[in-house]
Amino acid sequence: MFESPRQQGSGANDTAVAQIDWCAREPPSDQSELWATAGQAKDTPICSIHQRRCKALLLLVIPIAGFSVGTEEQRKASPQLAPLPAVEAVDSRQAALGRLLFFDPRLSGNASLSCAECHVPEKGWADGLPLSQGYPGSLYLRNTPTVLNAFDKRFAFWDGRLAGADMASVVRDHIAEAHFMQADGRLVIERLRQVPAYEEGFRTVFGGEPTYGRILNAVVAYLKTLRSREVPLDRYLAGDQTALSPQAQAGRGLFHGKAR
Repeated sequence: MFESPRQQGSGANDTAVAQIDWCAREPPSDQSELWATAGQAKDTPICSIHQRRCKALLLLVIPIAGFSVGTEEQRKASPQLAPLPAVEAVDSRQAALGRLLFFDPRLSGNASLSCAECHVPEKGWADGLPLSQGYPGSLYLRNTPTVLNAFDKRFAFWDGRLAGADMASVVRDHIAEAHFMQADGRLVIERLRQVPAYEEGFRTVFGGEPTYGRILNAVVAYLKTLRSREVPLDRYLAGDQTALSPQAQAGRGLFHGKAR
């Protein structure tokens, strides 16, 4: 469901919100005509309408993506990249159970699609495709982001609709939403209860039978273990000046400087 910046707490004024809502709702009638706002003449220049739409949509995108649009001094003072923070301890038994679930197609509506179909370990925990394969085999409008270091992200999904810290809700949406895995949680529970190893595993790890909440928590525990380790940039940021090549160091300077 489309949410305006006002609903997301960005502080956009009512006029901007109305423009964004209008832009998101109305489809173009054809290639030759762009619509005008309510009460606006049909002969309004197309470029003017287009520019206003772009400006309105930017008000939506900028707060979500966290783009910096301040002064040069503000950009210089903004936080720079830092080594990944330490992760809280993970229950190894929950993570092991979550790993089984991550690679199990029983979590999808027709039991043909696992989490690992789109988040492939050999492809950086993504799929390398321009557009991801949605359920059941149709192209989704975005590509698959990696789940590596997922707990260090401020927002989940490309549109930032969920907080990165609320990973249980992120997993729930992937299982339940129609364009992802389209599975009813009640059906998933019953499927898992038909597998003695799962029934025993949940009782051993959680002290009871499979429930939707326990399923989500197990997958979340596994996702916490998916971390990039000993990458050159982290070693460089931690003080190892030889970890990055001179060319990479120059690129980092551009990233934080003129290329921002």
